[in-house]
Amino acid sequence: MSLPQHNPFLRGLYLLLVIIMFIFMMMVIRAYWPDAQPVYPHAEGDYYAGHGQQSAMVQPVVEQQTDSSTTPDATASSNPSSSVPKENMTGHSPFKVEKRLPTRVVGIAKRLQLNQDIESQVEQLWMELYKTNLHQFAKGVQIKNQVYMVYRDYNQQRQSVEVVVGYSTNASADANDGFYSLAIPGGNYMVERSVLATWKDPRNVPLAYRIDYEVYDIDQYFQVASQRAFLSIR
Repeated sequence: MSLPQHNPFLRGLYLLLVIIMFIFMMMVIRAYWPDAQPVYPHAEGDYYAGHGQQSAMVQPVVEQQTDSSTTPDATASSNPSSSVPKENMTGHSPFKVEKRLPTRVVGIAKRLQLNQDIESQVEQLWMELYKTNLHQFAKGVQIKNQVYMVYRDYNQQRQSVEVVVGYSTNASADANDGFYSLAIPGGNYMVERSVLATWKDPRNVPLAYRIDYEVYDIDQYFQVASQRAFLSIR
């Protein structure tokens, strides 16, 4: 169809109708096109040993850690200083150890009940982080496509552990008032894929159960691309 050549009013009206039609089509497509949903850590097959079951068997024998106030505040870094293999207490199956630099994580916290359905608890926490767009509001976030999940304050008697999920930041705790802020100390950490799976099967590794954490690389749709776990050792 050719545009009217001699009537500016009709020509403008025609262009306006074309634009309105285009906007309407985009609205229809957007209404029926599914939104990208976050892929939770547990979605990667072996994230939790015993997928879909309650995790009452996650019972590491530890001395309780109740005081983390001495953890130093420090500048964050996602790169370890060094990596060396070490043998476990039986002298077999060497495990990888990395010397990690200290960092601080800003995010949201929740206490997980290890004798209940952990999967749904983590899913709820992960969805909360996804909805808050915390990386856009928190100060000092260094890598916006990298999520930290930190496990601390394990209570063996109550079978619970506090989990903080958020982002690495170079800002102080005071700068992010309103968000949970936690300092992760530097030092030697055992490198694995999952904290909870390693707790369930530590393979005689001298785990310290102080502060363990996982690092997730996520894509633009908040889907997990890769993950690593770092566990404190004695």
